[in-house]
Amino acid sequence: MAKGDRGGKRGGGDLLGKEGNTGKILETKDLITLRGTKQAEVDEVLTTARRMNNLFGEEGIVNQLQAAKMKGGNAMAYYDSGGNIAINQSFLSNKGMDAAMDRAIKDNFHPSRGNKSGMEATVAHEFGHSLTEKVGQKLGQGGFDNIEKTSREIVERARAKTGQKTNLDFAGKISGYAKYNFSECVAEAVGDWYCNGSKASKESRAVVAVMNSILKGGK
Repeated sequence: MAKGDRGGKRGGGDLLGKEGNTGKILETKDLITLRGTKQAEVDEVLTTARRMNNLFGEEGIVNQLQAAKMKGGNAMAYYDSGGNIAINQSFLSNKGMDAAMDRAIKDNFHPSRGNKSGMEATVAHEFGHSLTEKVGQKLGQGGFDNIEKTSREIVERARAKTGQKTNLDFAGKISGYAKYNFSECVAEAVGDWYCNGSKASKESRAVVAVMNSILKGGK
């Protein structure tokens, strides 16, 4: 199972819990095996993974970083039930990923990538889903299958800190894709925070603050 596809711009979605469009996953392989031909791209993924580990400790580690051969769908990457982050091989190009991300950012579909690459922004987003699963485990809500439930709790706690009246208003301050469902709202916030730090939206920073508090033992 896969959740949390980070895709190109598409219509629909208003925090109603809709799933993304992964398409059919034909094959996955360890991303490191492609380093011989995709060194720059693989290294950017690894850089993001190392930074997430530094920022969140053991909570910022995933099982495996993968490359996925996919048919259909429009996902750039996804996080799956095995605790893996996979990059769609069709987007395993720094130039292509930057271009796709910048088109979406121009339309306010994704947050700014700041001084980070499109690849880093995409991988950080997927780490957002992984971190959400771990927040759910801390809250005793189970794991992967309850990511949406956990995400809703994170969003509602964060919204209370920002004064936004509705979850949809809150998500809209992060990105267009953040309005797709609660899970994507949290992942977009993590991506925004990773790429922009103190310049990220206050909504994104509130989401990460709530997650950090729970991951460090709060409730």
